[in-house]
Amino acid sequence: MNSDQQIKTGEISLPFGAYLERICCPFCGKILLGEVLEKECPHLLLVYTDLVPEFQYIHPEIEAHYEAWMAEDPNDRGPEEYIEATESLDFLTIQVNTSGMACGPVSSSVVFRFQANPAYLAGLESPL
Repeated sequence: MNSDQQIKTGEISLPFGAYLERICCPFCGKILLGEVLEKECPHLLLVYTDLVPEFQYIHPEIEAHYEAWMAEDPNDRGPEEYIEATESLDFLTIQVNTSGMACGPVSSSVVFRFQANPAYLAGLESPL
């Protein structure tokens, strides 16, 4: 498999009505999402949910790049576009899709992005 064929984002779609009790960092095992969102994992770069279209967490180094990227063309950009534009084999991105019933059928997605080597951020010059 060449690099063009490698998966950049892993997607998990849960059955209707199912939910995740917790999400753990795939690198260190720290529980990130249980009762609350835990942001102290050195591998976690961002968390985004489409229910509230903003980052629930964004690492300060990544946030600086996000703000610069947004300044280039703020009208047609947002968190979802940033996540897509910065997909890279340097990151592990996991999207969890859920669905269920509220006043009718609802669905949502939560995106987690990780970096195996936290020292990578020190040399990050461009978000793309």
